Formats: sequence, structure tokens, C-alpha cells
Amino acid sequence: MQAFRPRAFLLLASLAPAFLGGSAAALQVSAPKPAAAAEELPTARAVIDRFSDVTGGKALVEKTTSMHLKGTLSLEAMGMKGEFERLSAKPDKMLIKSSLGGMGSTLIGYDGKVAWMDNAMLGGPQILEGSELMGTLMQASYDSGLMTDREYEKLEVQAREPFEGHDCYKVLAVYRAPADPEEAKATEKVRTSLSWFDVASGLQIGSQSTQAQAGSEISVTSVNADYKKFGDYTFPASMTQEVSGMKVVVTLTSVEYDKVDPKTFDLPAGVQALLNDEAKQPVPAGSGGK
Repeated sequence: MQAFRPRAFLLLASLAPAFLGGSAAALQVSAPKPAAAAEELPTARAVIDRFSDVTGGKALVEKTTSMHLKGTLSLEAMGMKGEFERLSAKPDKMLIKSSLGGMGSTLIGYDGKVAWMDNAMLGGPQILEGSELMGTLMQASYDSGLMTDREYEKLEVQAREPFEGHDCYKVLAVYRAPADPEEAKATEKVRTSLSWFDVASGLQIGSQSTQAQAGSEISVTSVNADYKKFGDYTFPASMTQEVSGMKVVVTLTSVEYDKVDPKTFDLPAGVQALLNDEAKQPVPAGSGGK
């Protein structure tokens, strides 16, 4: 049995599928083939936009105002199972609920202003800052799956290479940096990711990113499979995520559109209490406050 890593385990328990857009598209498995030395690679925008076209991601963003995803989590190596829900609404509100085994439930939310998390094993509710805040903001954007030029400062096709048995384009993405240079440097790893898109089908086969949670930054590898239509849009019904040698299988079972109650994103009482406590803190001398 794998060594137990509490922080990585809690991160696994809170992971849920990011928005991937949709439309009818069958997953085509193509045999990997080496790229010719002088092969001209497509632009990253062309690769990402094709993914949106074959899955309907752009149409989803244009025609819907909210989404409610439900599914299951399975950590087979430890015989643990759980469930997740991801609720999101335009332009950038999000709530993720998850549980896995006996670790209790984890809530991660963003109401458009405040990012927060609540897990009893990590001390209860907390306001997210730094890299954790950045990671939440990146997920919360309703059109995050489109990887728009507005949100990304760099998108680049680095190579054509095999990934999980597919002939893929490897895309480097760097999310826009905060204005503060120190924040930009501190969040660089979380803002940077790699994705692999199948050359034949245009579908995203997997990704590698750095997730920040519980004071740690952990590398996460995700592999998408079994793309299916949920309503008019297509998502990977299965996603295998690996964190620190542990693998969890995320299975998407249902997606509803335009049915999320706006009150869903209201801050919980415990989070609001933290904000109230912060507001009561005395202003440091010399700060200019009164």
C-alpha cells in the first residue's frame, strides 16, 4: 500500500473536473507518430479553438449561465470512494463539494470576490490567498475551458509527441500574472500548465499542472477519457488524476444547465465570520488608516 500523505490526500479529495466544454464528439484513438524534423506546428489558439469546436465549449459559454456537475471519486489503492459536485455560474462564481473515504467533506468556493475553503481536518473555514487564491480564480472563470487570450499571457504549442497512446500537440499555457511582481513570481508554478490535444480528434487527452492547497504546491497529472454528451455539450466522463503517486478516478455522472440557485454561492457563516474578524483588526501604525 502507498505511503499515506495527508496533504496530497486532501488535495485529491477536493479535485473535480474543470470545465471542458461540449458537443457531440467521439474519441478517436490515433497511433503515435514522430513529427518530421521540419514539421510546421499549428498555433496554440488553433488547437484550443478546435477543441472548443468539437466539444461545443464556446456555445456552452454563450448559451448557458450556470452548470451543476455531479460525479463520483474512487481511490482504488485504498479502497475509498466518494462523491463530488461542482456548481458554477457566470461570470466567475464556483462551489466545489467533495468527499473521499473517512476524510470528511471539503468545500471550495468563490463568490466573485472572496475565495475560501472549509475542511475540518485542515482547521475549518479559511480565506484563500496567494497561490491558493490564484488556482481558485483560474477554475472559477465560467469560460476557463476556452483558455482565452484575455486570461492567458502565453499559449504555445511546444511539440507534437505521444501522450497516453495518442498522437498529440503539447500546449504550454501561462495564466496572466498579478500586477505585483512578487505575487507574479510566487504564483508562477500554479499559473503554468501543460496540455495534450489529440491530433486526429482535437480532444484534450490530459494535462499537468501545479495545485496549491493546505500550504503545499503539488504536481497533478490528469488523463481524460470516455468523452460523452451531457445534454448538448461534451465532457470527459472519466478523468484519472495522479497526485504524489496516488491515483483517483473521477467519474462524471450528470450535468445540468441553468438551474443553479444564485444563493448557492453566498459565503457560509464561518467564512463570513472570518471576514468580520479581519475587518475588526486594528490598522497598523503608520499605514495611513484612521
